[in-house]
Amino acid sequence: MYLHRIRHDRDWWSHLLNVEARKPLATEGWDERVASYLWTALALAPGKRVLDLACGDGDVTRRLARQGALGVGLEICPQLVHHCAGHAHPVARFRYLEGDMRNPGAALARQAPFDAAFLIGPRFGVFEAVVNQVVLAQAGELLAPGGRLLVQVHG
Repeated sequence: MYLHRIRHDRDWWSHLLNVEARKPLATEGWDERVASYLWTALALAPGKRVLDLACGDGDVTRRLARQGALGVGLEICPQLVHHCAGHAHPVARFRYLEGDMRNPGAALARQAPFDAAFLIGPRFGVFEAVVNQVVLAQAGELLAPGGRLLVQVHG
């Protein structure tokens, strides 16, 4: 795959995130259900530090912040990072940083460790196997001892 050669602009990312990724879903209440699932599966609690490796529009992280989680949302698209920052929880429990999930350590080394990390949606598994292995290895290195990583795998 040659995705590293493709230039993506806001319209492409926004279309993928908000239209294509949600087509097969009954989207009413979807982000709330995802946040609830993550809260349980990752054993989150108020004050726990969480990393969203491809936060998109930040809807899920905002819901986790409302429940008391702290953390960082990483996103490759600068326009979506700006959107997330502009819609962040009033107490600013999450920071949003521009960065590539294929090399999260570059953007997040000073933010670690995290109690939990997640990568959901149609984002993991689209790259070559070696890139997927790097994503998992670097995500693991950003976790505190005993931290949990949840990855949604498609197909």
